[in-house]
Amino acid sequence: MVNNLSVSDSNDLFGGVQSHDFGRFWAINDKLIPPSSELRHVPVRIVRRDQPGFVQLEPIAPLSPDQQERTLGDALADCFGALAPLKRFTIEGVSPSVDTPLAWLG
Repeated sequence: MVNNLSVSDSNDLFGGVQSHDFGRFWAINDKLIPPSSELRHVPVRIVRRDQPGFVQLEPIAPLSPDQQERTLGDALADCFGALAPLKRFTIEGVSPSVDTPLAWLG
């Protein structure tokens, strides 16, 4: 999708990130990402450092049955149950807040 952006849109997208102008960034990013209501599942790949070779793939719904946005914390609870708060996790080297909406991570 990024490859299909005009030069102007591409400059606005990346320029918004560089200058911390999130209004400029989101004006273009909204064209690239479907609304959360259109996402069926966010793919989650779990690699456990305490169990070498362990990889678990989970499709997690970004919305609850009553159409509320689900968060990273909700996905971790789905995958790890009561142990979720005890787990340290990273996504592409970053430790996001458990309050981050899943749609933003997909």
